[in-house]
Amino acid sequence: MRNVYDIFQERGFIEQVSDANMVRERLSAPITCYIGFDPTAKSLHVGSLLPIMSLAHMQREGHRPIVVVGGGTSLVGDPSGRDQVRPVMTREEINSNAEGIKRQLSRFIDFSDGKALMLNNADWLASLNYIDFLRDIGRHFSVNRMLAAESYRQRLETGLSFLEFNYMLLQAYDFWYLSKNYDCPLQMGGNDQWGNILAGADLTRRIEGKIIHALTFPLITTADGSKMGKTQKGAVWLDPELTSPYEYYQYWVRSKIYLGSKMRIYERPKIFWHMRPRKYVMARMQRIRPEVQLENYLDKRMTKTLKEFLLISWQETIWARGLRPIFFFMTQIYATQGVKQGG
Repeated sequence: MRNVYDIFQERGFIEQVSDANMVRERLSAPITCYIGFDPTAKSLHVGSLLPIMSLAHMQREGHRPIVVVGGGTSLVGDPSGRDQVRPVMTREEINSNAEGIKRQLSRFIDFSDGKALMLNNADWLASLNYIDFLRDIGRHFSVNRMLAAESYRQRLETGLSFLEFNYMLLQAYDFWYLSKNYDCPLQMGGNDQWGNILAGADLTRRIEGKIIHALTFPLITTADGSKMGKTQKGAVWLDPELTSPYEYYQYWVRSKIYLGSKMRIYERPKIFWHMRPRKYVMARMQRIRPEVQLENYLDKRMTKTLKEFLLISWQETIWARGLRPIFFFMTQIYATQGVKQGG
């Protein structure tokens, strides 16, 4: 079993980590990790690709992933990366979206026989007594430190509701709860969640005296630095019924998409597809434009992967292959194939 931390470094997954040496040491043996997904839409979007693939790699290397569907936190709304308040959703809408996301994630992660868990944080958040929560959990948080967090600082100019202000406490509570009840010492997520994840690590240290860890991934952004998300105009979904393969392809070839610090997506292709043929591909990339080589390479795998993972008809697959609607879309699909096959 390889240390998955080395795999993350090799693929450029790591943006920030609470303690690199300690996290790498913990990952030398099987552990439990988790990532949360708020069900504010019925499908995940392209900004979720790195978190999804990280869980797939963790499982491949013998660790147990936990997917937390935020049925409870979605009732509050995450202010991270937003300049305005989220629309208030009903419980029925959230539960319906959660079911769709569960089905979608099951294509990438094996949940059979306890190899991975899928939990809904509404199961432990919805029954909390507010007074008890303030007394037992809220007293460990400094308002000054919370306001210094990037997710809150961005919103102070346009207005931050008290409802959203509670989001950090709830996500921190999730991390403490999973650490205590599921022996989960690592939370991962997008870099905009850094402050929330650290809040959970700090809360656990204060309550339990345990050291748990945070690891974040670079965000996929547009050219102006905006986070790719569900509410982004023209959101790009990971569901072919919401965004067709051809529309997906057209979006990427017409847009300038970046990963982390202004690096174009095609300059770091190994983030999304497996590494076995990397020497050949990277050698070719020295002679041709990297985006062209990546597209040509993935095109050879197009037919099998579309049919297998998107469950569309053979005729539709052939049609799509003729138009080559792959580029970014097929990177995440092919990566999943490599992860599950052990390549």
